[in-house]
Amino acid sequence: MHAAGDAGTGTVPLIDRETAGARWVDISALRMPAGSASVCTTEPAAEQVLYVEDGRIDARVDGQDFGLAPGDFLFLPRVAAASLRSQQERPASGFLIKGQLPSTVSHPLTNGDNS
Repeated sequence: MHAAGDAGTGTVPLIDRETAGARWVDISALRMPAGSASVCTTEPAAEQVLYVEDGRIDARVDGQDFGLAPGDFLFLPRVAAASLRSQQERPASGFLIKGQLPSTVSHPLTNGDNS
């Protein structure tokens, strides 16, 4: 998810290729100050899940609205247009989990070394 929003809104990579050598999954912490907003587009080759840890996030994904509270998950399909907004009274935080498989992956139990 590529976000464009307020300067204080952002993600912090926790697990990805650079931090942990992960090949097919990225996990980032999402931090949204009170009243902040982000406009996002998911990647063509990846599906994502947003998990809300604290606060509330109003989300719009491909024209559909969702009100998210702590403990909620939201699936973001490939190439989805999404916007996120934290409530005016308090910040929100959560995690973005992105899963991506290369087009030529062999199943690890059947063939190849998945390199």
